Formats: sequence, structure tokens, C-alpha cells
Amino acid sequence: MKTTTKTTRTRAGLDRIGDVVQGRPELAERTRRMLAGDLPCPDLETDGMGQMVYVPLRLPEDLVARADALAPRLQRDPRIVAAGRSGRSTVMRLALALGIDALEQGAPAAAPAEPAPITGKTKRRG
Repeated sequence: MKTTTKTTRTRAGLDRIGDVVQGRPELAERTRRMLAGDLPCPDLETDGMGQMVYVPLRLPEDLVARADALAPRLQRDPRIVAAGRSGRSTVMRLALALGIDALEQGAPAAAPAEPAPITGKTKRRG
């Protein structure tokens, strides 16, 4: 993409923002404060998934291909679009989270720890 095309799109976007906020002074002030960095946006500043950890993982090719095929379909889901990009990583994170939820629901509750059985043998002290 040429620089002039990017510049044209940027100017068009700024013009649209200007048109929207021109008739709404409260929105104009909020936008000005946000662009100046004076308005905290915690929902945009934090990752909804918490601290991210890198986990190298080998997966079958067909599973990765299925995730790649699903990504464009998820881009049409407004819930996913609202959260940001929906590429392979998003599909994998979502599948892992949903899968873990399902496994947790179906897993038996943890049994309370039982004391070790008494064998009747005692240690001799010498």
C-alpha cells in the first residue's frame, strides 16, 4: 500500500471523527482527553486474559488448519471482533479456554486427602 493511500485513509478517518464530535461537545472533550493520554481506559489498557505466558506447544497440522479456517468466520462474530483481532492465536486461546471449562465441568471433584492406612507394624527403636 502506498504512503499516499495510507495518508488519505488516515485523513478520511480523522474527518469522520471530526464530523461525529463536532455536534457533541461532551464527546469532543472526552476524545480530546483520551488522545492526550489524560483519560484512563482500563478496559483497553489491560489484557482481558491476564498475565500472558509463552507455552511452546506442538499441534497436529489438521488442528492448526482447522483453527486457520475458523479465524475468518469468527471475524464476523461481534463478540470476537469487540475483543480485537481473531487470528489463529485467538482461535487457539478460545478453544483452549472453552475446552478447559468443559473438562473442569466433567471432571470428578477432588477427593479429600485420606490419611495413610495403618499397617499394624511399628518401627523398632534401637
